[in-house]
Formats: sequence, structure tokens, C-alpha cells
Amino acid sequence: KMGLSIGQWNGSALTVTTTMINDRYFDDLGTPLGLNTKIVERFQPNEGHDVLMYAVTIDNPEYFESPATFTGQWEWVPSEKINRYDCALR
Repeated sequence: KMGLSIGQWNGSALTVTTTMINDRYFDDLGTPLGLNTKIVERFQPNEGHDVLMYAVTIDNPEYFESPATFTGQWEWVPSEKINRYDCALR
């Protein structure tokens, strides 16, 4: 239901490309997704390997004028426990 995701390592960066997405909406606000939507995610650690950089580009030509890119990062905190996260299908 969520699409076909293919990951590829480029050095220390992981790129995940998702196509054939069957979900109708991009977000909880009801932004529509077209049949030709392509999502490219990139995960890259910094030099110190204590920050994971993230970038996602959504190419939704049926509804977006141009691809949209969002970025973020996660800092590694050795004392924190990472809990399990179950993705829910809509």
C-alpha cells in the first residue's frame, strides 16, 4: 500500500527512492498524491557520526508546481533508549 522502496548506499549515505505509492494523501491535512509521485530520502551521518542528517524530496507533478524538499537531523544521545515504532497502514 505504501509503495515500492529501493535503497542504495552511496559511500556512507543511504538513499531510498519510493515509487508506485498507493496512498491518496501526502499528509494529514489532505494534500493529494498523484499516481506519479516519487519520494527520495537521503540519510547521511556527519563526520563525527553523532548526527544523522536527513533530506526528503517529494516530486508530485500532478499536484505540486515543483519538487518539495524538507531537511532535518537527529543527534545521537548515548543515554537515550530508542523505542520501537510501529508504522500504521491507513
